Amino acid sequence: MKYKSNVVFFPTNLTALYGMLSLAKKSANFGIKSFFMCPNTQLIPNGFEYIVLDKTSTCLSGNYAISNFRNNFYSNYIKSTKLCLLGSSKRMNQYLDKFEKISNRMQRYLNSLKPSVVYIYGDRSGIYEIAICEVCKNLNITTVILPISYESGVDNLFANLVSKGYINIVPNFCKKILDYYNISYEYDNNSKKNFTYYSISEEKAHKALGVENPNPWVLGSGSSSYVFVDSQYAYERFINSGVDEKKLFISGHVEHDDLFLSCSNKDQIEKFIFKKYRLVKYDPIIIVSLPHLYEHGLSSKDYQKKLHHDILSVVCKFSKNILISLHPKMEIKVYEKLEEIYPVKVISESLKEVLPIAEFYIVGQGSNTITWGVLAGASTLVIDWFDHTLIRFRDLKEVFWLSTHLDLSIKLNELISLNRKVVSNKGEFFTNEKYLSPFDGECVKRIFNFREFM
Repeated sequence: MKYKSNVVFFPTNLTALYGMLSLAKKSANFGIKSFFMCPNTQLIPNGFEYIVLDKTSTCLSGNYAISNFRNNFYSNYIKSTKLCLLGSSKRMNQYLDKFEKISNRMQRYLNSLKPSVVYIYGDRSGIYEIAICEVCKNLNITTVILPISYESGVDNLFANLVSKGYINIVPNFCKKILDYYNISYEYDNNSKKNFTYYSISEEKAHKALGVENPNPWVLGSGSSSYVFVDSQYAYERFINSGVDEKKLFISGHVEHDDLFLSCSNKDQIEKFIFKKYRLVKYDPIIIVSLPHLYEHGLSSKDYQKKLHHDILSVVCKFSKNILISLHPKMEIKVYEKLEEIYPVKVISESLKEVLPIAEFYIVGQGSNTITWGVLAGASTLVIDWFDHTLIRFRDLKEVFWLSTHLDLSIKLNELISLNRKVVSNKGEFFTNEKYLSPFDGECVKRIFNFREFM
């Protein structure tokens, strides 16, 4: 097959890799050949040509990062203090050396491929994201942040940084040192601690390289060319966070195209699912997307087990058609055991395949699929009683937020009493259809052929 252009995907974590693979698999439909440039051996894609920048480096899993932070807080606090006091010139030089090495490798690879675009996950976190943006800028290659990550704001940044293994906590008596180096820091209301986005050594290295970011708290504030967002809703959030409006483009999300196709084939999907899982004809279909805190290192296994019990013990009282949808990180062999405890079916189909047939969609707070439920026309109920409070989507009026499992029971009873299917949730959002997504089946086209739409 003859391709009209090459593109490079640059995943910096597993979430980015999964999202980029979904997109790359569709690139040939647009005459585009996809390549991957991977920071380490843990981010190698299947089925695509790739290069690994650092074969000695591996990913730090969320589970390890969280437990390490909690169990070794005292030693981490001392480490943070030393970094503040010393400024770590040795670390700065190590950073500069690594930046030069990986930049040179990036440049050689990009010069050989001559891609029209490099798709990235972000432009501020870690040495790789900063390096790829600078290299591409020097080579006059467009960099695009894909709508995979979410602009969560400073409120949740401390928890996010900890989950990634970053521990730049600032002791109170070190704040004057940060002021001296002109390094910004924030105060986390939950932990009652100050923290920086970069360490002093990183900030000094960035100044030496000329790649300072005055507002690292915001995705899109770095040297990326464009930030693609999935909706008008996300567009407004980025504007309010201070991202340059000229960088923003509403592309939609690759998953939205798949969901749109499923909505178009709703009747056939419903027949297939009814037959496969032997559903009851007159009971409402309730799809439950179980919270996956443990898989992301945000809770213990016991806490998550209790959370799942609190949800399922309520939901199973209202229907015999309970379908459990699992996050890709959740192993189906582990959760199939739920079928022995509750009258539920753990489905093998992806959520985007089956969601349009649901009358009710129950999902944990913070999930990007909250908007999927609204787009699919399901009554969307959000579990909002775990420890990790996230602010995303709380201003969506068509979503029901539930503070306790008793609230879940009351709301389900109320909605089902209204002839099962409530008044369509689509109303207000679909007066402006771009508010949650273009939702027209052409999101992928806009991502690959964005210049035609700008």
